[in-house]
Amino acid sequence: MSQKTASAKSAPTKSASVKGAATPAASTGNGRPSQGGSATQAPEADGRPGTVTAASVLTALVAALLFGYGIYLVIAGLSGQPVLRSRAELGGAMFALFGLGVGWVARGLLRMEGWARTPALLTHLLVLAACYWMVQGNLYGEAVPTGLYGLAGIVLLFVPASHRVLSRDVR
Repeated sequence: MSQKTASAKSAPTKSASVKGAATPAASTGNGRPSQGGSATQAPEADGRPGTVTAASVLTALVAALLFGYGIYLVIAGLSGQPVLRSRAELGGAMFALFGLGVGWVARGLLRMEGWARTPALLTHLLVLAACYWMVQGNLYGEAVPTGLYGLAGIVLLFVPASHRVLSRDVR
């Protein structure tokens, strides 16, 4: 046996032990990794599908907008002359709290928590409801991207890769 083939057979064993795998069958026998043993084929380093990451990013953007608008309302209520100062501050505090809650949901999606899919779905359904109100107000230029954004969030939550990771076994 040549020295080249001996080193090729021992190399996959080292990479398998580094990854923590119990079996050294990470090679096809010719020195190249098998289809299942390649770390580059995983969607991300921690096994999270890209669709879950994208859904989390879309949900986090909604959270950031809600929180930012809430802070804006509080500052505007304190510095400006709103009709009812307490209404502006209370509304701002509520938007900021909703933003923090939706941000927690986005974090749950990033951590692949099963509970996070339902509130994320409700968040994107509310985005679609805002789209409907925009259409009723003849704001078509704003309604189209808003509707597409809400639909994208819903679709990303239910594609097979996301569904497989976020579903809970209820048996």
